Amino acid sequence: MNELINKDDINIFDSIDYYLSEYCETRNIPDEYQIPDQQYSAALMYIYMHTFAMDKSILRVAPRYTDYNLYRVSLLCDKYIYMSFDHNQKISIQGFCMLSGIDMQTIYNWKNNNARTYIYLDSNNNIINICRSNNVSDVNMDYCKKLTYYGIDIYNKLLQNEEKALHDRLTEKKRNPMTTLPAWNLFQTKKQQRKQSSITYNQDDIATQLGISEQIALISDSSSTKD
Repeated sequence: MNELINKDDINIFDSIDYYLSEYCETRNIPDEYQIPDQQYSAALMYIYMHTFAMDKSILRVAPRYTDYNLYRVSLLCDKYIYMSFDHNQKISIQGFCMLSGIDMQTIYNWKNNNARTYIYLDSNNNIINICRSNNVSDVNMDYCKKLTYYGIDIYNKLLQNEEKALHDRLTEKKRNPMTTLPAWNLFQTKKQQRKQSSITYNQDDIATQLGISEQIALISDSSSTKD
């Protein structure tokens, strides 16, 4: 993505680090880089309750706040991935949903629909923050509309970095690989299932898989003879 990053959009996530530290302080956790997995999940939910649950305008589009600003969600996804790597934590769609408050099915819908979204750039190629205006046409400046694919990108980033995080844990010398191996095997199984489900078959392929290719051929020959 070649769009220039709006500093205001990045700065809205500064409070995430603050609330992570606050969670550790209130739970008497001396080192936030040594948070047990379950408590890290609780910390993500704690951050959500003090940020995005309190202010819908951060991740959603005004005025009704029913649609997500996928550009900002993508930035939050980057923040979540960085934070998880930095704290040596697992990465998952579920974990990102705990932080963002976004329903897991919504993430899958973005992936399945190859969801598209538009961003708006001013004459200097700066991103206009559509969350600050009820209608982008209200902005008194020249702008252009650009199509992006943030939805599918968010899904792919989470999946790719989940695999990397699991691989890193599996090969980490200080960690018993057997504690990560079941999660790694499950991920690889689901990955293979996704590949298989994405394969498209024609009529001949399906007939071969069902073992009825000869019957189909006889029916086709019979129809051709009648014609």
